[in-house]
Amino acid sequence: MLQTFPGYGEKYGLRGAVVGRKNYYGSGSIKSAELTATLFTIIQTLLLWEINPQAWFTNFFAFMGSDWNKNFENWLPWNLSLDQREKLSLKSHHDPPH
Repeated sequence: MLQTFPGYGEKYGLRGAVVGRKNYYGSGSIKSAELTATLFTIIQTLLLWEINPQAWFTNFFAFMGSDWNKNFENWLPWNLSLDQREKLSLKSHHDPPH
């Protein structure tokens, strides 16, 4: 039986990002590293606010479309209405069965 130790989840929760960094497209590129860091930051911020990142990105890109001059301030987690947060909540989205 595999035994887990205190801190195991926290330590290995970042393993994918660390191991994957050399496998991502353009791994030698500064721009690629900046994009990866930005995406990880956005995803972790959404998770802290208990917002489903996939649902948020889907709705955000649908809102933005091809007009990147739109004001996206209302899409920041702390600016979302309670109704929006509920619709995008991790609790309201379930993973498909395996």
